[in-house]
Amino acid sequence: MESLEEKKEQIEGEVAGLQKDISTLIEKIKRKEEEMNQIEEEIKKLQKETVQLQDKINSRTARLESQARSVQTQANPQDIASLLASSENLSDFLGRINVIGQLMDANQDIMKTQIDDKRTLEDKERQYKNKQEKMQAIRNQLEVDQEKLSTQRSTLENKIIQIVEQYNLTATEREGIINEQTIIAKQTTALTQKIQEKNQKVQVEKKVQANKDLKTVNPPEPNNDKETNVNSRWILPANGIVTSRYGWRTHPVFGNQRFHKGIDIAGSGSIIASRSGKVITASYNNGLGYYIEIDHGDGYKSVYSHLQPNMLVSSGQEVAQGQPIGIMGTTGVSTGVHLDFQIYKNGSTVDPSQYLGI
Repeated sequence: MESLEEKKEQIEGEVAGLQKDISTLIEKIKRKEEEMNQIEEEIKKLQKETVQLQDKINSRTARLESQARSVQTQANPQDIASLLASSENLSDFLGRINVIGQLMDANQDIMKTQIDDKRTLEDKERQYKNKQEKMQAIRNQLEVDQEKLSTQRSTLENKIIQIVEQYNLTATEREGIINEQTIIAKQTTALTQKIQEKNQKVQVEKKVQANKDLKTVNPPEPNNDKETNVNSRWILPANGIVTSRYGWRTHPVFGNQRFHKGIDIAGSGSIIASRSGKVITASYNNGLGYYIEIDHGDGYKSVYSHLQPNMLVSSGQEVAQGQPIGIMGTTGVSTGVHLDFQIYKNGSTVDPSQYLGI
């Protein structure tokens, strides 16, 4: 699960980066579409201007051709000379020359305008072609960007599915392991009880045999020390050195006198269940740090405090005696790596030392 959490965070980072790339690409596509719309408007304007200019050129060409045919079929070079020769006086002669000059200038202006319009038309046609080529290039790039966007979105969806599937699968596997641990814990607890019953029977038989050997007529007195029988069912929850015992002490963090409700075992190793039972709590507390509370079902409970975060059991789980439940840590109010182990009897703390024989 820890490995999956790390992988999940890594993939979520990749997803965030990919989403950022997608957003950038979407913005780029939007700008290109706006540019294409602008070019389309310019192309429409050019097309309109080109059509109008072409109509003017065609109309002017038709008039010039008509005039040329008229001159070709009707005009006579001698007409101009006759026109000038028939002048009544010098003033009339100059006037007629001026009219002829104006007619020639007008024709030259028309021809010049015609040539300029044709050049303008050619320029607009070039602009139209260039804009069409630019439009096609943008369209091609847009298709590439859209394909890239589709691929990135598909990759993003696959990564999200990968996270969900792996996480759910591992969570299911973890639930299955917990169920298997519960079954094994129950079987182990039952086996432990049978072993204890057999050991007690062997001890009784040994005592009976010893009494017979001594030819004692008095029957063995029954063992009424229920506390001793209970004590024999507890084992050390961790290996290490006992650094603080049950009772009043100077608190290592706050410096005042406080009652210590358990024993501190210093070390850095694994923590096991001191007795079989059911996990009531596997959580975090500001003072205890990560801790586990186990109900042993006969008025006794045990508490394991200051563990590392990666606890091996969860609430509601059955555990067997000796089953690993966590690792020593220094979470909560703590001055070093250790286990704070407490035993409760009918809701009140008792000295764990007398139950563990230390």
